[in-house]
Amino acid sequence: MSNTISRIQLSVFDPDTNEMAEELQQVQQKLFQQVQDTIFHHQSVGCVIDLLLEQIENADLHMSLKDLRQQLTPQMHRLATEHSQLTVKLGETQSFLTQLMRDSKNLDDQINRIRTLSLTDELTGLANRRSFLQRLENEVERAQRYGHSLSVALIDLDHFKQVNDQFGHGSGDEVLRRIATNILSAFRHSDLVSRYGGEEFAVLMPNTDLNGAIQSLCNTKTIVGNTGWMYQDRQLPMPTFSVGLALYQTGEMPENLIERADNALYRAKRLGRNRLEVDTTYGSSTKLMEPVISS
Repeated sequence: MSNTISRIQLSVFDPDTNEMAEELQQVQQKLFQQVQDTIFHHQSVGCVIDLLLEQIENADLHMSLKDLRQQLTPQMHRLATEHSQLTVKLGETQSFLTQLMRDSKNLDDQINRIRTLSLTDELTGLANRRSFLQRLENEVERAQRYGHSLSVALIDLDHFKQVNDQFGHGSGDEVLRRIATNILSAFRHSDLVSRYGGEEFAVLMPNTDLNGAIQSLCNTKTIVGNTGWMYQDRQLPMPTFSVGLALYQTGEMPENLIERADNALYRAKRLGRNRLEVDTTYGSSTKLMEPVISS
């Protein structure tokens, strides 16, 4: 129960979860009191039974049945009353237990929903920036430990502001959703595609060298280029995009890897957009510097 309450306290930013937590704590307190009362009544029943047994054992063998009945009847009535009260308390305790189990499940479902929302971009359904950065730290540690390759790409839509200005933000949202679906379909389940912010997406590709990452990004360009989006019964082409790509280097911190991919993205924008640029910080990357995605 203490673990459940701890998880509750971590979710205080959600009003619904807060209210559920307070209700659950109230039920917990009531259940505790019910258990205490039930134990007390159980002990009372035990005392009455012990008293009856003692009276029966100490009864005079020559006592008449009438006298024995008169002596034992009050205790039997008391025992029946205590047993009835114990039955009621046990029923109430069972009811509280059932309610507690139901509320605990509802609270767990709510916490799981909040956890999912905290790691998911509401518009596109992709992982959000927070989720990406958490996974990036894990993959960097894994690459460092086992020597696996790791590629990171930042994708930014070209001239996306024009879509919002010309067709409205609702259309811009639709384009982002379509782009997100197309980008996601070009990568493996083991890769992580996230909405990094605005019209920018980030892709984490574990166990992927530079050539493999470039091939996946070229596939993405083809898929996006072959789809469009609808505006007032017209099918319009998807915006092009620019990409900055960086390959993890041994001992590198996650933030440095992101910074290198971002610098490569900036260079792709500066050189005319609709192209891929690979980070040139390390010599191993300079051999594959041709702009693979170009207009």
